[in-house]
Amino acid sequence: MAYSADRDTPGVLELCAVALSGGDAVKLSAPLVSGVDLQTFRFTFDGSRVFYLGDQHTDDVREVFSLAPEPPERPAEIFADGFE
Repeated sequence: MAYSADRDTPGVLELCAVALSGGDAVKLSAPLVSGVDLQTFRFTFDGSRVFYLGDQHTDDVREVFSLAPEPPERPAEIFADGFE
């Protein structure tokens, strides 16, 4: 299960996940700094990958990232030019 929360930095939403069977939550998104945001996220149909939209590198420049949630891998930037 995935969720967004300001776990590490107050006011900065990050993507986190926890196994349905329990255990510790794991941060999936790359480290974010004040002023950038995670806008939304979606799993693929089979749950093998999660995609998220955020202005992770530059404020107000939205980018799409993808990663395998288990074990968490480093997010791969798949669309980096920003879009409306």
